[in-house]
Amino acid sequence: VNVFLGLGLPWMIASIYWVVAPESTLKEWKLKYPDIAPKYPDGGFIVVAGDLVFSVIVFTTVSLLALGTIGYRRKAFEAELGGPSGPKSVTTIFFVLLWIMYVACASWKILNSDASVGVQVAVLVIGLAGVLV
Repeated sequence: VNVFLGLGLPWMIASIYWVVAPESTLKEWKLKYPDIAPKYPDGGFIVVAGDLVFSVIVFTTVSLLALGTIGYRRKAFEAELGGPSGPKSVTTIFFVLLWIMYVACASWKILNSDASVGVQVAVLVIGLAGVLV
């Protein structure tokens, strides 16, 4: 499901779009991608390759925190996602904050693609501090 929604759905929507796109859109596309236009004269969905390292590190960090939380809850409350309402609510908020942090960090990286490694580490640490505080 995630692969379909994350990759398949955007590609399908782009395919449908390019079948029904007006001629003016095609002209704009050819001006924006002059090196690709001769190979794909009818236009197409362009995805510029990027750096996945930062996103994978943030995802791994968030995933390990989530799995650690589930493991802790299994031992402490004998319930991974259920249990007493207080800890259950805190865990829900924590997981939502982790998700927001991941989306925010990934979005920041897209907008700041030339950020140095030191700045990327600082963003990750600040994001984690924001979630944990």
